[in-house]
Amino acid sequence: LISSFIMHVSFGRDFEQQLNFYVDARGSFANFDNVLYALVNCVNKLAMDTRKIVKANHTRKTAAFVKACAAYSFITIPSIISIIQRLDLYVLTGQTSLANLCLGQADACFEAAIQLLSELPKSFDVDGRQKSTDFYLQSYVLKMLSIFIVVPVNLHKIIPKLD
Repeated sequence: LISSFIMHVSFGRDFEQQLNFYVDARGSFANFDNVLYALVNCVNKLAMDTRKIVKANHTRKTAAFVKACAAYSFITIPSIISIIQRLDLYVLTGQTSLANLCLGQADACFEAAIQLLSELPKSFDVDGRQKSTDFYLQSYVLKMLSIFIVVPVNLHKIIPKLD
C-alpha cells in the first residue's frame, strides 16, 4: 500500500519537489525493502522523464538534477536486504545514468553490481524449497556483458585480481 501510494504522488512538472518527496519517503520508510525498491524505481523514472522533456539535451540544471537522481539511487540501493533486488537496481540505475550521460554514476553502479555478485548465494528459499541462483546469475551476467559492449569498462579497475 505504501509503495502504491508513493507511485501515485505527483507534483507534475516540479521534478525537484518530486525528488524531495522521495527523499522524505526514504527517511520515513527506511526499514521497508519493497518501499525502497519502489522509490529507486520512481527516481530512475523521474530521471528518464527529465531526459524526455529536455529531448536528451541537458542544461546544466537538468544535468545536475539527473546526477542527483543517480546519487539518490546509489545511496539507497545498499539499504535493501535482497541481493537480487540490489543487483537489479544497480543495473537499472546504471542504464538510466548512461541514458542521461552521467558516465561516472553509471560506472559506479556497474562497479558496485560486479562487486555484489560475489555475495550472491548459490540458492535461495522459495516457498520452503531451495532454488538455485544459476539461471539468474547467467541472465544477469549476459545483461551486464551486453551493456559493456556498448560502454566498455576497465575491468582491471573493478576487479583487480584479473591480472
